[in-house]
Amino acid sequence: MPFPIPDRETATHRDSPDDPSAMNSEKIAPTKDPFMYRQMMFDRRDNDAYYTPDWCTEALIAKVTFRGPLWEPAAGKGRMAAVLRRAGYDVVESDLDRQNDPLDFLQTTTMLGATLSIVTNPPYHIAEKFVRHALDLALPGGGMVAMLLRHEFDCAKKRRYLFERYQFFQKLTLTTRPRWIENTDNSPRHNFAWFVWNGLHDGPATLGWLP
Repeated sequence: MPFPIPDRETATHRDSPDDPSAMNSEKIAPTKDPFMYRQMMFDRRDNDAYYTPDWCTEALIAKVTFRGPLWEPAAGKGRMAAVLRRAGYDVVESDLDRQNDPLDFLQTTTMLGATLSIVTNPPYHIAEKFVRHALDLALPGGGMVAMLLRHEFDCAKKRRYLFERYQFFQKLTLTTRPRWIENTDNSPRHNFAWFVWNGLHDGPATLGWLP
């Protein structure tokens, strides 16, 4: 079914990290539950190094067939790339934090090697820049882009252009919240979805649910 483009802004989006200092202590009563007011229980990792659970990528490739080879530009330890390879895709990995061969994705000007499509979980604090750069690189050559983002990423008015100017193909909502910090008992807080663009798509986008 057609995917409507939202026309409203949201106060919470993926490239605006939680900021406990923004709370007004005079107006908000103290609480023992830090999640009530969006406080972080853990120090944020450098460069948002939170690695994607395998099931998130497995659910995506069970639903979407990509034109490859694929580029994973925020590969971290290579978990997502490993899942893609097990599904039969040729994958090129890069990451800013790779000690032997670091690559700043936002400074690239062409697709890497013979890659045609990009699949990744972008760093939270630069997600919009990551998405826009990936679209500018991949779509003109008929490639595809899949980004794992906060479910409400498409709700911000300032990001509407990403869904109107580019060939937005599909939003696939994860019906289970990913657990980003392993071996913890806390319930995940945020809903996520795969946002998929397709350089050869012509028509309205569709909605789906995973897994």
